[in-house]
Amino acid sequence: MLLYTKYDDLDINEELKKIKESEEVQIKVDPNNKKCLFFLGMLFANGVKIDILNEGELRIDGEGKSFSKMAFVWNRLGLKNFTNDRFKLGEKIVEARNNGISVEKINNNPIDKKIFLICPVRNATEEQRKWIEEFVERKTQEGYIIHAPHLHTNQVDPLGGYGICKQNSEAVASSEEIDIYYDQSSTGSVFDLGVAYALHKPIKVLNEKEIKYNEEDFVDHTIMNWPYQSKKVSIENIGVLKSILEKSWSIETCSPGLREQWTEENSSLGQCAITSLIVNDICGGKIMRCMASSGSHYYNIIDEQIVDLTVEQFLGEIPDYEHSEERTREYLLGNEDTKKRYRELLGKVRKTIIDKNFEEIDSDENINKYRNYLNRYYMFSTFEIDEYSKDEECEYTRFDLAAQNTGLIIDARHNLITDQYSCSVDGNRFPLSTEILKVIFDAARKHKDSLVLEKKLTDAYSKVEYNKQ
Repeated sequence: MLLYTKYDDLDINEELKKIKESEEVQIKVDPNNKKCLFFLGMLFANGVKIDILNEGELRIDGEGKSFSKMAFVWNRLGLKNFTNDRFKLGEKIVEARNNGISVEKINNNPIDKKIFLICPVRNATEEQRKWIEEFVERKTQEGYIIHAPHLHTNQVDPLGGYGICKQNSEAVASSEEIDIYYDQSSTGSVFDLGVAYALHKPIKVLNEKEIKYNEEDFVDHTIMNWPYQSKKVSIENIGVLKSILEKSWSIETCSPGLREQWTEENSSLGQCAITSLIVNDICGGKIMRCMASSGSHYYNIIDEQIVDLTVEQFLGEIPDYEHSEERTREYLLGNEDTKKRYRELLGKVRKTIIDKNFEEIDSDENINKYRNYLNRYYMFSTFEIDEYSKDEECEYTRFDLAAQNTGLIIDARHNLITDQYSCSVDGNRFPLSTEILKVIFDAARKHKDSLVLEKKLTDAYSKVEYNKQ
């Protein structure tokens, strides 16, 4: 049985794997500890029963709702046999159990264009309330379904907050996206974030320009490094992606067997496999394989519609879409040439995005912007080492990192003579200060399954050694 009494050193990704396999845990509940509340959210979403180790320390009596009461009810609903005890809340628990209320896993069932809004409720300022109400009204007029807890969750809860948590968790599960009006002083929103994390929901911070993130704060760090990004893109926006791809296709990204036939006029020739991977990166959906006159062909299915951005290579011929089969990313990237060409193409696509959105990210004053770009939009994931070398003639150390799941390529160099750092991200070169370089490595170090980077000093030179965890 899992045991949670201290939280500081726990990796939420590793613990989430264990939680998903657990039916019950023993836990010390600390309503003032943000990481504890986040863990409670992950446990709640997975329908795990809790055995409270410090029940005597929790304030259960009195009116109103609190996380202490919610946890107490959660514990009692998970017991096989329960009779009313000395707590007044016990009467309501017996009634709830008789009505069939129990501890159950929250199932993902996203509804199109539904958004769950995480925001301050009880301690919200008038200015915050006004902003949130205007946001809800605007998104509703745009056709979205908004669930804002202070407007749409019944705040009268005889179960001390358990019912509210259940309503909100089910609303999170039925939402495509979680939008956050982030108040760093609020603890009540942390539980909902834990639920969203457990359910792999993408998030969007609505007031991010106002936030000064603190890497040492658990919630700030978690939001900055949130691994689940929205993959849904409307079919109307596919044209924008296609125009970027058309500028990025080249003879180098063409399949080797078709390079002699490749021309700028028919630039999509031999690009289908790697293009389908990039469409899947950005839009989600399925990667499909069918046959055309020249052989196998890859395309995408998004929202049950065929999206084939390289069909023009066949000059009017229609591939045999009716006899298709789904292929996984792992299958395509298992081919080393496809993997190499995919990274080449993705680097060009992202360079276009970087050039458009990040004109100046090489100064110390833009460190936070750079950090958010690396950590939030193109997440570090499972890293592999492409190259580590010490060039004696040039007198620099070089280390290359590549994120397998996203194709993000970082080539960083340290000139030992001038003590200057330089770095290219997806082929776009930036001068780096030591602080920005540290940001990159800290992001890699702290992410799950990443490589541990340890800087060690030797008599000859500084080097970075990479060791698998």
